[in-house]
Amino acid sequence: MFTLNCRGRLLTINQPIVMGIINATPDSFFSGSRQQTIDAVLLQAEKMIKEGATILDIGGQSTRPGSEKITAEEESARVCTLIDAVNKAFPGTYISIDTYYAAVAKEAVSAADDENNETQEDIFHLSYTKLIQNAEKGKDYRSAIRLMFLQTLKLLSDTNTIHYQPDYTNFDYLQQLKPSKYHNEFFAVMRNYEYVWYGKFDISTGQYTAIKNKFLKLQHTII
Repeated sequence: MFTLNCRGRLLTINQPIVMGIINATPDSFFSGSRQQTIDAVLLQAEKMIKEGATILDIGGQSTRPGSEKITAEEESARVCTLIDAVNKAFPGTYISIDTYYAAVAKEAVSAADDENNETQEDIFHLSYTKLIQNAEKGKDYRSAIRLMFLQTLKLLSDTNTIHYQPDYTNFDYLQQLKPSKYHNEFFAVMRNYEYVWYGKFDISTGQYTAIKNKFLKLQHTII
């Protein structure tokens, strides 16, 4: 088993997973992987996700025998718009970039930047109790779990257990908690939060109650 830090989201691999290959090229070795328009890429991405792909690998440079090498600028132009489109259409999906250019890798990361990153919110001035109650009344359990996660970050910051910064990722906070007694419990609730929020999975009342109890247990320990 090993864990990948994907920009603050942890992908734990303890069994074989499927990676879907999407090539934004006109001449890749396998013709079935060639997709050059946004519509075609989104259709292919949806099909792969439904069939069980955990990671979507997008590439813009063909490496088949006899293929013509293109520049980093040309490759970025091929892939970055597609990465942005896939990220917006299927939030929560892990996306990788198939490239040997450092510049393309950097631009690909920027293209997949999530404007709704949870760490950009002002966690210190939210009416958590009221907001969580309203979410529960409407059975919007995803939002309720998100609010509980942000509330937990606030408590950890208020008690000087973590150093909160708007641009830090969940993984940064997990690293800060390594020496503390909260590390394992925080890791558990973080995984629940990321699964529900990023994966956009609907959960039952019973599942929500179980996750909520984990948050409450951790919060009571912090207080």
